[in-house]
Amino acid sequence: MVKQAQERAKTLQLSDQVTFQVSDAYDLEFPENSFDAVLTVFVSQFLDPLRAYPGFLRVLKPGGYLGINEMYRANEIPQEALSRVEDGEEIFREITGLPFKLRSPSIWREAFEKSGFRDVIIEEYSNIVQKNRTLSMVEEFGGWGKLIKTLWEMLVLALKSKKLRRRFGMISRGKRLLLRDNEVSKYIGYILGVGKNP
Repeated sequence: MVKQAQERAKTLQLSDQVTFQVSDAYDLEFPENSFDAVLTVFVSQFLDPLRAYPGFLRVLKPGGYLGINEMYRANEIPQEALSRVEDGEEIFREITGLPFKLRSPSIWREAFEKSGFRDVIIEEYSNIVQKNRTLSMVEEFGGWGKLIKTLWEMLVLALKSKKLRRRFGMISRGKRLLLRDNEVSKYIGYILGVGKNP
């Protein structure tokens, strides 16, 4: 992924402004007060925020922000839907080997506050796919040509690998449980959260 990020930065003529490295979210190698912002996009749901967020706070400059874009589940979910949510979570834990957990917006807020962040804002977005957002995501991906090429490459790889076909099947099943099941998807959404280093 680092190599791909470097290639993209080069394409965007940003190579002299950014660096990329792999690091442990629970043991960041950066000195205190290093960054203006730390962002996670569908990463924190694989972490224990109460272990990771204090480290994020440490590397932020005073007045810096932690921003997250993660999935959430409602505080109150009927038992039948809850068991399917838990099945979906288990699928993603198995696929990744990581502790995938959907948290409620109030638990996300609590993670920020217990880690020392202030002025916390949590915005909830339902799991409804909007056509105009889908089209802008295609544009952000690089356009229809790049999207179709990437999907084709994934299909070819899947045809060659039984293990990959199994993983794609599990991902599809997990998405079907969490995002496409009419009963369950009412209780699943996305949050945008931000907290400030005092």
